[in-house]
Amino acid sequence: MADAGSPVDAGTPVDAGAPFDATTPSDAQVADATSASATDASGSIDASADVVQPVPDAGTVASSEAGTGVPMGPTFANWPMPNPVSSGLPNPSSYDTSVSGVVLDEVTGLMWQQTEIASGNVTTLQQAAAYCSALNLGNFTDWRLPSRIEVWSIQDFMTSSPALDPVFGALPTGPQGNVAPWTSTQGLGDFTYGGVQFGDNGVLSVDSTLGEDATGGGSIRCVRGSTDPPSPHYTVQNGTVFDHGTKLTWQEGYDPTTSLPNGVANYCASLTLAGGGWRAPSIKELESIVDNTRVGPSIDPVFQMPAETVNDTDNQAFYSGTAYAPPPPGEYWWYLNFVAGFTGTGQNTGPFEPTPGVGPLEVRCVK
Repeated sequence: MADAGSPVDAGTPVDAGAPFDATTPSDAQVADATSASATDASGSIDASADVVQPVPDAGTVASSEAGTGVPMGPTFANWPMPNPVSSGLPNPSSYDTSVSGVVLDEVTGLMWQQTEIASGNVTTLQQAAAYCSALNLGNFTDWRLPSRIEVWSIQDFMTSSPALDPVFGALPTGPQGNVAPWTSTQGLGDFTYGGVQFGDNGVLSVDSTLGEDATGGGSIRCVRGSTDPPSPHYTVQNGTVFDHGTKLTWQEGYDPTTSLPNGVANYCASLTLAGGGWRAPSIKELESIVDNTRVGPSIDPVFQMPAETVNDTDNQAFYSGTAYAPPPPGEYWWYLNFVAGFTGTGQNTGPFEPTPGVGPLEVRCVK
């Protein structure tokens, strides 16, 4: 189990159970929010830079932390990706709540604030980060905003409303119901899919630049734990890619054959590459290979990908083996579009078209 870290002094404590008021942050909150800011050549702290970045050319890399002045969580998982116990998949979720107000994920080693807080009038990433920096919970003071992949790690795709284990309690609601937690992960330019939503659907990609989804409302759930990246990250050998962080082995290539979602499992089970033993990945496992520092595609170039086309931005979408939790059972399935790393659902009883005009969706297996 990964080391969740040791407590450090992060400034004035804040109430872990009350909505955060960002209108008059304390000096300690401001200091904590800017202590990890980007510096210019003279060594001066710049915490006022624009959070939104321009879209880079397709396939290029951009820093996801430039200009935010916010402590960044990991881009990639350096721990096994938990799957819901009822899914029957490897790395079943397991939580320890022996410390009041804290949930320890026994698979990832991350510690979570148990209660998700309505973010009130928080309007910037820096304000959301200030709340976590000043949080004193469970005698720990080194809390921070989670990254996108960390938030994904506690999703429970076998349930909905909310798509979370009951140990995390009820969720706050926004003006129109669902809320999405702030994350330290920023999308690139127009692709601001930096967060996820726990509400009705659970595994929906949302806009963390605003700390909310399309329906409005936002929330904060802080985390603590290692931010070390996998090193090395990938090893490519004989048509496979081994992820040293999650310990998953991926198919380096893909099958571009069009089929219904329930055909994905059959394809993977019949794959003889590297001795066989392949299966369809869960939507969370697919998320673990998203590279938020890239677009078009948002994945490391060690993986083979179809070329993005001008009139069909969904030709880089891949099936998962995860069914959409709300009824009817098995009617809709989750996919992940690697153009910018966002999720969607498609129907299983007819031509698989998540959105009008979608081209064939690919399959990449895991073991």
